[in-house]
Amino acid sequence: MPEEQFSDYVARERDRLGAERKAVVTQQRELQAKLAEIDREFQAIYQTKRVSCLYPADAAQRPHSRRRGRLRGARVRLGHASAEIPNRGRPEPLTNR
Repeated sequence: MPEEQFSDYVARERDRLGAERKAVVTQQRELQAKLAEIDREFQAIYQTKRVSCLYPADAAQRPHSRRRGRLRGARVRLGHASAEIPNRGRPEPLTNR
């Protein structure tokens, strides 16, 4: 058996490493495509969540809360002093007279 020359060894290793690199690059592309798909799904979920927060499905069925108005009406009926003050009992702003 003839002795292997160094140049043959280098050529064989170069081919082996080239094939291994090609396989890893292909796998990397597949994983990047899969990651992009997952990112699109996340984005769709967050968009759906954001839209549902802005426009809840049951908003039309829910009565509007008018708590302040009801309390103010109760104060007027009871003759509460803060009901007659336009700024709801807060002190008047200071003015230069």
